[in-house]
Amino acid sequence: MIHQSTQAVAATWLACGLDPERTTFYRQSDIPEVMELNWILTCITAKGLMNRAHAYKAAVQANAENGQEDPDFGVEMGLFSYPILMTADILMFNANEVPVGRDQIQHVEMARDIAGRFNHRFQELFTLPEVKIDENVELLVGLDGRKMSKSYGNTIPLWENDKKTQNRSTNHHQHERAGRAETARRKPFV
Repeated sequence: MIHQSTQAVAATWLACGLDPERTTFYRQSDIPEVMELNWILTCITAKGLMNRAHAYKAAVQANAENGQEDPDFGVEMGLFSYPILMTADILMFNANEVPVGRDQIQHVEMARDIAGRFNHRFQELFTLPEVKIDENVELLVGLDGRKMSKSYGNTIPLWENDKKTQNRSTNHHQHERAGRAETARRKPFV
């Protein structure tokens, strides 16, 4: 399963135009130092910084909207600490610029904060990465009106057959937003 997923991700990147002559593809699991750095950074990252992560705040807000007493109900450490793993991915290679969409700016900002904290506490080791945004790229909207994300289950995989893709992209979708149900007819994105 993981092997197939890895191949699908690489094929998707190539299909989207990444040039293997100018881009280094690597499997995170092939570089154990990424996880080692992740652990080191986890040990020095303030919980308050992670409390401000968009995905975590969205989970807490969803719990509040659903009347859940425990704001952290269902929040797993993978979701909570994911920004630190993204930071390890960025800092491992001392990236100067990180190309991201507007919705990912916070992750690079957090990487800068964590790198700065490490540099201040120990030694100037990490480059403070800068955000690089292509102003010509818009946010891709998912099937339910939110940003397209595997986490939200609102994507159209590039490798599905035409019939499945058409069905997914033209179906009616019902979702909750701010306490009211909305039904929206989605037009194909492909």
